[in-house]
Amino acid sequence: MPAERLFIAHNTQNSNQEESKMHKALLYAPISSFRTLIATLLKSNLPPLSEPCTWPTSPLLTTPFFQMHTLYVNHINEKIARNKLARVLRRLFGRYGNVVQVTCHTNLKMKGQAFVTFQDAHSSEKAMAKLQNYPLFKQPITIAPAKSESDEILLQMGKKDLVEERKREKERRNKEREEAVEKTKTTSKASSAKLTKSQVKYWKSLPPHSVLLIQNLQDEHLPMLETMFSNFTSFETVRAIPSRKLAFINFENEDGATACLEKFDTSKLGPDVLLTYAKR
Repeated sequence: MPAERLFIAHNTQNSNQEESKMHKALLYAPISSFRTLIATLLKSNLPPLSEPCTWPTSPLLTTPFFQMHTLYVNHINEKIARNKLARVLRRLFGRYGNVVQVTCHTNLKMKGQAFVTFQDAHSSEKAMAKLQNYPLFKQPITIAPAKSESDEILLQMGKKDLVEERKREKERRNKEREEAVEKTKTTSKASSAKLTKSQVKYWKSLPPHSVLLIQNLQDEHLPMLETMFSNFTSFETVRAIPSRKLAFINFENEDGATACLEKFDTSKLGPDVLLTYAKR
């Protein structure tokens, strides 16, 4: 029997004692028994104790975990202008390597987010470790590897086809978005119903006010309103609401609003356009 033995400590309860006390018992088992069991389970012969054990290698273990050149930066202060943000990010991340691209978007969905691309993956890994939770513009940022590489890096890798495919997909999404907006505009125009006689009578019955209301406008007329009304005495401002096809015309006093109401010709804007006093 080999001299080596394995000691396994465990607790047992002595039921013969009046007081419940725990004590340790030692069980002895030869190491050779365990080696035989392990060899059987693995269906292979384990090397003798005198020989060093070797373990199988895996591609996952030999491949570097961090290979992305592009970092995704989130939780950025949304009040910072895009040009200023891009300039500051390039200077900040440039401390850890050569930054080849900084992308900041202005649309609402991507506000507070940016992408920073390094020339080599080691620099991006170092920057992520050093700048994680960095207080940028008094707000801690979070950094993670991007889900895909930037076009700049893909071109360097010779993956021009992938870049072209990405551009085509972007153009397709933009086209679908434009078509959806155009469809919404068409539906909005079609759904803007003409005021009924009772509605027209109600609006015309409102008492004098220094603010006028013009309704049933077309989108192309909205930018022209300020020029049209600016010639009237005591005119101040125009406040347009495109989604409702109307605008409020503000005057300094009721006299100015009344004079405009009497003289303004709405027929040049369309047969359904109505100009009245606004509600108080």
